[in-house]
Amino acid sequence: MNKIQCLTDKSDYEIYPDFLNFRIDDYWLDEKLEELYPKSNYRGLVPTLDFYLQREKEKQVVWQRILPDEKQTTICPILMCPDDNDFSCTLIVAEIKNCGNTIQWKRLGLDQTQEWNAEKAGTKVLWLDKFPELNFDKAEYLQTIETFKRQIEKMTMTKNEKFIYESIIAQVRMGFLPTEWIKENIIEEIEDNGFDNEISKEWAFEHIDKERARLIAESKQWKSPTDTARLIKAFNELCDTNIIALHNAGYTTSDGNYEAVEVERELRKSKIISDGYCFYHKQDLSRAIADENPSLYIAFQKVDNSDDEITIGVGKKVVDILKKNDFEVEWDGTANSKILIPHFKWQLIYNENNRDLSDYKEVVKRMTK
Repeated sequence: MNKIQCLTDKSDYEIYPDFLNFRIDDYWLDEKLEELYPKSNYRGLVPTLDFYLQREKEKQVVWQRILPDEKQTTICPILMCPDDNDFSCTLIVAEIKNCGNTIQWKRLGLDQTQEWNAEKAGTKVLWLDKFPELNFDKAEYLQTIETFKRQIEKMTMTKNEKFIYESIIAQVRMGFLPTEWIKENIIEEIEDNGFDNEISKEWAFEHIDKERARLIAESKQWKSPTDTARLIKAFNELCDTNIIALHNAGYTTSDGNYEAVEVERELRKSKIISDGYCFYHKQDLSRAIADENPSLYIAFQKVDNSDDEITIGVGKKVVDILKKNDFEVEWDGTANSKILIPHFKWQLIYNENNRDLSDYKEVVKRMTK
């Protein structure tokens, strides 16, 4: 299975800004084409899914064909020349088949259609036989498409709208709050920043509802168990081994340390002294919901401790449990470094029937049972 992502790439031309590009496995799509077909001027081509595609009819063709109906095949324009930003110059197309759980790019080719008609794109193609067939996980493919969509939405926003939009994305995708609370938070944020003359309640609510609907649609393709589910399981196991493990503990490391001490105080009322604690906070979580290179940092320590060896011992216990739950872990083994879970993707939809991960009474209850 091939990996597909939508990542920021630096343009090969100084006059053009950085842009979102197709990252396939470990290469940029345009650069791989140039490698296979030297001096063909394929390097520097940009995705047709980018904001810069000029003509509305051409945009419609791309978005209609990039994800065919199940068991259907399309010929979709995927790369174009950054000078013209339309179908008139160099245009690379892909034969795309929706195989159900996978999306196949059976072959890539150079469009040679002569008719000036967006619907005719892909009618005549010089297929590039050196380029291999690609097969993508459907969930990952949909995530790539959604990243392009969000970029297009943001390109039409003002600076202040983008600021609020990022907050909407974070609150919806973290999954800790019901939609009603998010709407209240966002309106308060708009008013506190003095944006209420520029950003309407209707605009904010529309984007909140749209982002939640988008997340629900994505969730239908999530693999089970998700990284989030495995982390919840790992944190439960840590609690069972007398390590306080807290989700979404404040906004900073200092906040997380404070929350851990508060839990420790509750435990000591039951004559229990923990062997240490670990947590991630909201800033850590922001990295875990990112489209590009998501990851999660885990902090650790022991209450009332200044001995590095004891701290390291806590870190080792946390690492062991994370590895037991099939997480890749990076840590240098020192007391002052956080534990990193690279490639960690937070996936959670708020559900009032699920456990409230921010309710630390559940942690106390679990550790005192």
